[in-house]
Amino acid sequence: MLFGGCGKKEEDGRVEYFDIVSELNVLYAAGSIDESRGMFLGMQYYQGEPVQLWSEGDEVYLVSIHGSREKLMEIPQAAALCCYLDQDGSIYCWERYAELAENGIPSVWKYDASGQEVCRVRMEEGIVPEDICQLSDGRILLLLRNQGSGAVQLAELNAMKGIVARLDQVQLGLGVVSGYIASGGEELVFLEQGYWEGLSEISLKDGKRKIEKSFQGGGYRLGANTTNMELQDFRMAEDGSIEILWASKEDGRGVLEILRLKEMEKTVLVMQTTHVGKPAWIKDKIAEFNKRNESYYLVLEYPDVEKEVEYGQMIAMQMAAGKGPDILMDYALDFVDDLAGKGGIADLAPYMEESGMKEEDYFPSAFSRWRSGDKIYSVSLVGVVMYDWLDGRALGLKERPDIETLLDALLAVKEPTTYCGMSLASEILINLIQYTDDYCGMLDWEEGVCDFENELFKKMIQAAGKYGYTWNEVLAGASNTYGKPYVAGQVSVSNIYEYETLTDIEEQGRIPLLNMEGAPYGQASHSDVFAINSNSDNIEGAWEFLSYMMSQEVQGSQSEPMTATNRAVCIEAVQEQIRWLEKGHVMNKDYHYFTMDRQEIDLGSKSWTREDITDEKVAEYINMRDRAEPMDAEEDRRMKPIWQIIREESEAYFTGDKSIEEVADIITNRVQLYLDENQ
Repeated sequence: MLFGGCGKKEEDGRVEYFDIVSELNVLYAAGSIDESRGMFLGMQYYQGEPVQLWSEGDEVYLVSIHGSREKLMEIPQAAALCCYLDQDGSIYCWERYAELAENGIPSVWKYDASGQEVCRVRMEEGIVPEDICQLSDGRILLLLRNQGSGAVQLAELNAMKGIVARLDQVQLGLGVVSGYIASGGEELVFLEQGYWEGLSEISLKDGKRKIEKSFQGGGYRLGANTTNMELQDFRMAEDGSIEILWASKEDGRGVLEILRLKEMEKTVLVMQTTHVGKPAWIKDKIAEFNKRNESYYLVLEYPDVEKEVEYGQMIAMQMAAGKGPDILMDYALDFVDDLAGKGGIADLAPYMEESGMKEEDYFPSAFSRWRSGDKIYSVSLVGVVMYDWLDGRALGLKERPDIETLLDALLAVKEPTTYCGMSLASEILINLIQYTDDYCGMLDWEEGVCDFENELFKKMIQAAGKYGYTWNEVLAGASNTYGKPYVAGQVSVSNIYEYETLTDIEEQGRIPLLNMEGAPYGQASHSDVFAINSNSDNIEGAWEFLSYMMSQEVQGSQSEPMTATNRAVCIEAVQEQIRWLEKGHVMNKDYHYFTMDRQEIDLGSKSWTREDITDEKVAEYINMRDRAEPMDAEEDRRMKPIWQIIREESEAYFTGDKSIEEVADIITNRVQLYLDENQ
């Protein structure tokens, strides 16, 4: 018996949370059919009972859970097909692997109960069947995937006409969605697996999707209890439980997993975010916390990918009303930036002191996402060392230039180049404005004045337009910066292999843009950042989860522990790599890039031996992480509206709709108005 968590929204808007109890029952032992004589084809519900389909050569057999074995029919090359038995005894099948199909384009066949081929329908190029089900009215539905976009689509197979018709009114998700379909009475039920998990009911009339059971939350993750097995079929039982059939294609071992809801006995902590970067890992950590903690049970909530902005706005509205989740995670913080330091987010410093968590045990990036002086509003598990650099040789510079000299050099370059790897011209413009601590003299918060109508700003916007692209160009995939030499770049290092010493940087003719003390910046990763809602009724419980996530045990379990903000974890991870290299191993890394249209660009590979990772390099890397100056989070929040104004208005120049003078005038007026209103 294993436990997870889910929630159900009541009519009054209140969410009632439940444990998910997972019960596993073995239905088929491994090797139900001698592997030398047969091939496992699938497991499904047939006439209300779990059955398995096997092939011996071209012969297809049905095996019941009681051990009986019945020959159904002969199908050419049955062992290479995925098969589904409908309630009338007909079989539908398609190539198990698309590459086995003619020209790589799969087909779907129907064979009647006598084994006669009824029809064969060839898919469109790039479309691959993934699942099949039969509705109560006898219709056959297919779940198809577009290999180019990654999107899934429902379609109906009409064997009489020999066609597959897409059901365009049904939208299963704009992003890459994975799941399975089954009959739910008069409607279709969709069991989603992966990023968002749970059971939905879909109306085939209007395509509307209603969430019946969400698996978001603490412990349960679809497939976590059935390692090395694949989901074969599922159904909703009369008591509301979900019955899932899993099987191993290697040996035919079959398992029935029954999911039931159980009333929650612990105090529920709700954590919300708009996007989860590592869903499997964070769910495993939450499950471990829930198992260990005797008082609290954490539930993680997040939306479908296409609803991230709407969900973030909802969180902000709830927080502004004094409500909202107990814990905010990752990208949710972007929507409530204004609440940090204004009473909406809890100061964690007192809780750190009480629990014995010391700042010196962590790199500065651990607390830099939201901070104001001694008040700490967030903690982060992941941090990187970062700074910009200029190519002195390409720009004709030998040392760090003032902003005027830099702009002249940028405008003088004739060959196509890339500035800091940035695609958007507006982002390059903002980067240039931040070249000095006082925004190159164009903005004075103390005096409440600004001036973007000077020659310096005109040069900035010209340089940004030269090196960057418009929004439309970026969205159209016309902003590929790869293959172009860098006139300026950004260092963002997460491990000892990719770190280059300052001596190496300078020997290559690059000029590091460090702070006044010669240190880089330490940035908290956008993912794995946590904060506590000051309006939570369970701040102590929320802190128990945050302190657990910041522990050496959890930070050390990350896929890249060298990024850990815990000093001991990072140092041990580096030393472990050193010991591995000393045994004669070589670290190889392949680099690639995906364009907007999902085309993969190979960027080559790189190798490192122990000779490349010197003791001096290791010492400098740790020292740089220790000395890294956190970004001024409070100033970043203050500048957020200013940057948005500049993004919006500068785009008109980059698209050619307005002159520099017009854009500069509008930006000056809008920023000045904002300053006047916020003095």
